[in-house]
Amino acid sequence: SALGETLRTGEGQENSELFLDTGADGVTVRASTSIFHGQDKQVLGALMVLTDITALKRLEQQIRRSDRLASLGTLSAGMAHEFKNALATISGYAQMIRGEPNPRESSDYAEHILEQTRTITHVVTEFLKYAKPLDISDESVDLQPLVERVIGELQEAIPGVKVTAEGRFGQVSGDEGLLRQAILNIARNAAEAASDAPGTGRVFILGSVEAIGNNEVQQIRVVDSGPGISAAALEKMFRPFFTTKAHGTGLGLPVVQKIILQHGGRVEARNRPEGGAEFTVTLPISQVVAEAIESKQDRI
Repeated sequence: SALGETLRTGEGQENSELFLDTGADGVTVRASTSIFHGQDKQVLGALMVLTDITALKRLEQQIRRSDRLASLGTLSAGMAHEFKNALATISGYAQMIRGEPNPRESSDYAEHILEQTRTITHVVTEFLKYAKPLDISDESVDLQPLVERVIGELQEAIPGVKVTAEGRFGQVSGDEGLLRQAILNIARNAAEAASDAPGTGRVFILGSVEAIGNNEVQQIRVVDSGPGISAAALEKMFRPFFTTKAHGTGLGLPVVQKIILQHGGRVEARNRPEGGAEFTVTLPISQVVAEAIESKQDRI
């Protein structure tokens, strides 16, 4: 018990939470313990002070529930907006087909309808990537070939922008497919931002391993030569359905953030003083991977 531990160590404990089953909804208390001494500093016993925080915990639950409802409302509004626009277009073209005697014109209208249905399908697919729990495998992922593959795909898709990689790309623990998806999405956004100046657009993918305390992390910085990010967009860019692209779903970066967070990392964005934008992905290097690298180095 907390009192026994306090007597054994001679040190008090602060703010540990306990749930007391009282038969109804129960009571949550915050417990603090301390040692009390006699006049000759002899330990006489331990004291526990209990503070009823049941109402506070219920309030915290209500706030969390409200936050979830607010997030759900935002997501629902975004989905409704996308569907409303697409369905309005589909309805309009369907009415035009119904009154169009020219088969060629009807064929064009039908193609527009198919285009809108593909848009809806794409939005739903991206939304499910964001909303569904990710099934992340736990494997050693070598980032060097992963980054090289990303560069190859980008050079094929956006040939007017030169994409290069520099620095150290080590190994992390996680899901190779999901990590490639996240880095490719960030790098593609960077290449699109830099593509306004054909032939001079550049994207740099910079890798480094940094020490934080006793741990090491892998940093991947994606830097572009584009115009940078507006202050308004910088605040909202990881919010679902926020996009500055004409045909964007606004779910790409939220999915990226979800993938990186579920790998125990973080992703940040900023404007560089010298121009262009910079996205930084930070991933932990797992102990298993670190030990495997050290073991391999010892053998060498």
